[in-house]
Amino acid sequence: MKKKIIQVIAVLGGILVIAGLYFTVVKAGLPYQDPTPEMVAQYERDTGIGMVLLLAGLGTGIFCLVYTVVCFLRKKIKGRRH
Repeated sequence: MKKKIIQVIAVLGGILVIAGLYFTVVKAGLPYQDPTPEMVAQYERDTGIGMVLLLAGLGTGIFCLVYTVVCFLRKKIKGRRH
């Protein structure tokens, strides 16, 4: 059961990374050369949303990786004792 939950969390982390890249690369794109204040606000908003999603996805992925390694090592150590 725990394994399935971690897999679901890892997939959600991947979706967050993809959404973050979409907002950062596609929606925000390159900054305008002579932008109006509205364009600057939209660019900063899209870039900010993309960065938050990207960092949340990466954090989720790192959490899943660390959890998996800790469980593996715990199982390995437990097997040695018996």
